[in-house]
Amino acid sequence: MTAKAGATRRSAWSREARMCLASLAFLALLAGCVETPASPTPVMYRSLAASGAVVDQEAAADLLNGHRRLKGLAPIAPDRTLERIAADAARELAERNQPDAIVATHVRSALAAAHVSTAHVAQNLSGGYFTLADAFSGWRGAPRQERTISLPAATRFGIASAYAPGSKYTVYWALVVAGP
Repeated sequence: MTAKAGATRRSAWSREARMCLASLAFLALLAGCVETPASPTPVMYRSLAASGAVVDQEAAADLLNGHRRLKGLAPIAPDRTLERIAADAARELAERNQPDAIVATHVRSALAAAHVSTAHVAQNLSGGYFTLADAFSGWRGAPRQERTISLPAATRFGIASAYAPGSKYTVYWALVVAGP
């Protein structure tokens, strides 16, 4: 093999290698441009303005307890009885098409019927928040609702929403916290 043939063969290989590397680089660049499926929306930001939407109790516990921890308060745990009472209250708010004192009275009656001491109980009844994060933010920013989520004696909670399309607030909320 002549020196000229060897040089031609090395040049040819080099061109092929360069083309291959350039192609790989181009494909890698294109891969960065391809749209990948978006990561799922965190549960606290999911809209509850849908039939069958349910508040995630663990996500609610995370939000409530993070806030309580900043205030030096003990954590509170989800409670099925309080969740059921909150769900009934949220549905009633949606049926009435507004948050009102009558539902608050019904919550107290439901607590008594479930043998839950009302000595250390508080509740937030509201409407118009579409996500758990929105509801929590609204409650945190209002003095009366802030007192509920920061009730020092609280050890447990129940939270629920009810969807009422075409109503004044669309999504209605009930949070019930209670002590031991």
